[in-house]
Amino acid sequence: MSTVKFGFIGAGNMGSALARAVCKTVSGDEILLADNETLKAQLLAQELNATQADSITIAEHAKFIFLGVKPQVLGSVINDIKDVLA
Repeated sequence: MSTVKFGFIGAGNMGSALARAVCKTVSGDEILLADNETLKAQLLAQELNATQADSITIAEHAKFIFLGVKPQVLGSVINDIKDVLA
């Protein structure tokens, strides 16, 4: 996973739009996708030829992390990845 540059936590409307935009300039093998609804991330990963992962894996391996989650979920996501990012 050393080639992973971009991680997207949240594969809903905002996260998927950002991931699709990034895929116009980089290959899917440089992208990790996560969502609390695993199927949503899996389907987007298939579409973009990217990899579905969890938020901790994204925090461990991605150079850039995009948080495309609803405000009420943001605290939980940050709490999940804070130790890895510290």
